[in-house]
Amino acid sequence: AAMRVSITRRGEPVDYLTTLQTADYLNVSVDALIEWRKERRGPMFVQSSSRFVRYRRADVDAWADENLVN
Repeated sequence: AAMRVSITRRGEPVDYLTTLQTADYLNVSVDALIEWRKERRGPMFVQSSSRFVRYRRADVDAWADENLVN
């Protein structure tokens, strides 16, 4: 299992992660995450403009769980 980083703001869990935070959380490069986003094969994300992309922590966790390999 991949080690996940605990991301908090003032001690509270962050529900929406930036691309950098998500890459760190999944232990992958930002470039890989961006490619997955372009190809629609990574975690679901929220995008209100080309410069504003966020990942819900629950969606990232669900995607990682769905992609576990025995």
